[in-house]
Amino acid sequence: MVILCMEESRILLEDPWFLVMFKPSGLQVEPDKNGHPNLMEQVEAIYRAKGTLPGNFMLRVPHRIDRPTSGLQIISLRKAALLHFMQAFEQRDIVKEYLAVVEGEAPEAAMLMHGLRKDPVHFRAEWSDRAGNGFKEARLKTERLGVDNNRSLLRLTPETGRYHQIRAQLSAIGHPVINDPLYGAVRVDDTARIGLLASLLRFRHPRTQELITCTTDPGEETWWDPFRQTIAEISKPL
Repeated sequence: MVILCMEESRILLEDPWFLVMFKPSGLQVEPDKNGHPNLMEQVEAIYRAKGTLPGNFMLRVPHRIDRPTSGLQIISLRKAALLHFMQAFEQRDIVKEYLAVVEGEAPEAAMLMHGLRKDPVHFRAEWSDRAGNGFKEARLKTERLGVDNNRSLLRLTPETGRYHQIRAQLSAIGHPVINDPLYGAVRVDDTARIGLLASLLRFRHPRTQELITCTTDPGEETWWDPFRQTIAEISKPL
């Protein structure tokens, strides 16, 4: 049996224009034809229960993190906010950082460069040493923050936005994300969760242009436990 999600999503930042949510791993962002639980329906249920649905309410997502990934997810509440965030993501104006627990002792620091393309049959990314012939350029900056029991904690900054980019590129260098068998990792439990967290977003407010930084800690998965103190230290405000 595959357990999709055991944790609850929660609102980290509530603004009249948008929300920043913590999405647990195993929960998909949007509805699908199979009726799986999803973040969008949970958010709508929260607002209906509060009786505070505004008249111009427009629940949309300008980006998506993968179902097995946990972390920060923006949800727009107005059309103007949706357009603002979509443009900002497209122009790479939004800073994104991830944390990952991977198999093995990863390099201390690296800039990974591959060519990636989506395999629509097997719903995964294929990689090549370089872009071209259908493979798009993918760049990922990695920094090792800790090592424990032949696992590494990495801070990751993607410089491009390709399908399954982080998971594919880490697999390509022999350090797949923990519990991600799609990309060659050993399955350590029977959940649809992996050791990848969207940990930081930095963006401009769609109306005021105020610079906003949102961070989050990992969920309840035990593979984070040896690294929680390190994560708490790097998450402290400057």
